[in-house]
Amino acid sequence: MKRAVSSVLLVILVGIAFNTAIHLDAQPVTPADINAAIAHGLRWLRAHQNPNGSWGYASLDPRPGNPPHDNVTPGDVALTGLCALAFLNHGITESDPAVANAIKYLLANVRPDGAITNGDYPTYQTSIAILPLIATGNPAYTAVIQNARHFLRGIQNTSIPTSDPAYGGWGYGWEGWEPPGEENGDLIVRDNPNDWGVTPSSPPFWLSPDIWVDNDGDGVPDKIIPGKTNKLFAAVHNIGSAQLTNVTVEFYSDFVTAGFDFNSAVLIGTATIPSIMPTSTEIVEVPWNVPLSNPQPGEGGPLCVG
Repeated sequence: MKRAVSSVLLVILVGIAFNTAIHLDAQPVTPADINAAIAHGLRWLRAHQNPNGSWGYASLDPRPGNPPHDNVTPGDVALTGLCALAFLNHGITESDPAVANAIKYLLANVRPDGAITNGDYPTYQTSIAILPLIATGNPAYTAVIQNARHFLRGIQNTSIPTSDPAYGGWGYGWEGWEPPGEENGDLIVRDNPNDWGVTPSSPPFWLSPDIWVDNDGDGVPDKIIPGKTNKLFAAVHNIGSAQLTNVTVEFYSDFVTAGFDFNSAVLIGTATIPSIMPTSTEIVEVPWNVPLSNPQPGEGGPLCVG
């Protein structure tokens, strides 16, 4: 019931705001009106700042009994950064206790790898926390800002083909990131061009751009040749944050008509990757003796490889 009431109230409030805007069309908003609104907002933020200098969703949510969001109690780095920036953008400096305490809170959440975070979203939190640090103009924060920038560069999505729409972007940061000291490698071979390690994978399946046959070495995928030894390749991506060594890659084949099952699939061969760095890709090759019993030799047959 609470959720339904909230929805109704939202519609009503939007309607009120819309009607008020029409009513005020003939009365331009003055700079004094704007400054008064900002001052009122900053007073509200002061009243809701946590004792440790942070702001959190639970403390800012005006709805009685509303539960806090995940990982933001008692404060949230990103929200604290935005609130501090509101003061700084209005010309209020670090000499103000609200700003000074907020900056101290942000600095207390600087990680050894350069991230500024206290939750599951290091990319989002770091990119916002940088803003008030820059806005202070305080040279004491130069190293922190540079390290944070280095962290963001390091997790930019550049380990995928440049033709991929996601190339060059960032996520919020919960995939493939671990706090310092808890780094792990994470290897994937994609199910389809849009699969980058989010589980469970989304269809279509068995359209992997990372598994192919190239018998003539021209870099263009070939159809398999039944009764011959084919050159089978796979691109293995490390989307984790740690180097992995002596990685064994196993290739299996099965007929699509029976459904791919690793328990019944035939082992084609194995290959070893001596070392694979974070956010990098290594290509491995094995010989594949394709059986003559392939049901559709003219089309390469409904064999699938995993």
